[in-house]
Amino acid sequence: ATAGQAHVIELTTDNSRYQFYHKSMKQIMDSLGDPFVKLSQSEIVNIDKVKSYHPIEKTLTVQNGDKLTIAQRLYGKISRALKARNIPTEKD
Repeated sequence: ATAGQAHVIELTTDNSRYQFYHKSMKQIMDSLGDPFVKLSQSEIVNIDKVKSYHPIEKTLTVQNGDKLTIAQRLYGKISRALKARNIPTEKD
């Protein structure tokens, strides 16, 4: 979406999925706060729902089994947050 346009947001919870419109990822992050972290330009995750992460592939697995990719530019910040919460790494 360009400036001023709404983004389609898909929210996945433990039990269901929702779609809604919002102006910007920054507004969403500002309203969510901790424990949510931005993974990429299009994904936000509740870090407390992360089961494990793979440092080489730069992916994480959430409790429902979904595997999400971490943006290269955000990886350092996110990996520090995962380590601080003692989230285990995946082994090959």
